[in-house]
Amino acid sequence: MKIKPLIVDGIVSLAALLLNVPFGYKRATHAKFSPAWFIWLHASIPFIVLLRYVLGAGSWMIPVNIALAMIGQCIGARIHRRHMRAASKTSVFMQ
Repeated sequence: MKIKPLIVDGIVSLAALLLNVPFGYKRATHAKFSPAWFIWLHASIPFIVLLRYVLGAGSWMIPVNIALAMIGQCIGARIHRRHMRAASKTSVFMQ
């Protein structure tokens, strides 16, 4: 396999992961299965598809990109939960 396709696939995969972290954070602020929840869940798809098209990424990486996007969503939601937990602990001590 050539180096260039590996670099392109790596860039797209990294973008799928990192782009979904803030979207996962925002998704965690909405009720599960609400319209806003679905919007934040799928918000990164147009950007990733455009990046794949512009860079000419291989289609064999699509399952990997989906998995990395899901991991990014989970990381963002976990960060949100930790922030909320830390905020609730601080607010108890401030009273």
